Amino acid sequence: MRAHEFEQLPRQLNIFTAVDLDRTVLRTTEFFEHYAIPNMRHYYWSRGEVGLVDRAIDQTRVAEHASRGKAFDFVGDFDQRLRTLGHEDMDIDELARQILDANRDLETGELLDDFITDIIADGGFELIQTLEAEPASAWGFMTSGGDLTQRLKLSIVATILRERFAIDVQGLIIASEHKAQDLESWYDESRQQFVIPTELSGGTTMYADELRLIDDKLKNLERGDAVRLHDRIELIQARRAEYETESEGEYLAAIAATISTRAIDNDMSA
Repeated sequence: MRAHEFEQLPRQLNIFTAVDLDRTVLRTTEFFEHYAIPNMRHYYWSRGEVGLVDRAIDQTRVAEHASRGKAFDFVGDFDQRLRTLGHEDMDIDELARQILDANRDLETGELLDDFITDIIADGGFELIQTLEAEPASAWGFMTSGGDLTQRLKLSIVATILRERFAIDVQGLIIASEHKAQDLESWYDESRQQFVIPTELSGGTTMYADELRLIDDKLKNLERGDAVRLHDRIELIQARRAEYETESEGEYLAAIAATISTRAIDNDMSA
């Protein structure tokens, strides 16, 4: 069999894990306040009047505050306001590059530890490395919200993982906040398996016997009507420090430990 034919074969998984990005792995508030917004200002300052850019940021903050509790496309709202003033569309890849380059060591070119520590949740890397080590499995980020905002965050986190750990990760952006119910739609009755979306499989055909969702919001973990699938979709809440007395690191470490234990048990029973 030729190598390229082998690569086209479907990949069979025991489990696929969809990991939430905002407030589970990424400290969203810190990322925007310390890095994204300052660089959004800088991105447009070179393209137009400073006062217009600052007013657009302030107006977007007001709109974000009014939408609390709902997904809000901060970058998209800001970009739309400036486009109405005649500015060009924002290049998300360029903005991401600008944020990353501003936080690299000038001599080595490596991303600064302080930058990574500031925006990645305690225990986030340990959880991801646990998922990487889980046998017959795969994982990816599943996030909901505005396209521009989510693309920016996915690009930043994916670059950190690639440069620090040589991990390539895929991401899926969905409109609904009911992620668990969205997972149910992946089920193929004829195969009796879940079909992983190509956005998360990297273009490879991928089937999984079970799914796992790790998310901080209870709304995202609400099950749908497919009761028969409930024992095949594991839902884990990654509770945050602002809601519980335990730190984010302790919660993510506990999740990682549980996954590791199950992987060992399954391996021994195989």
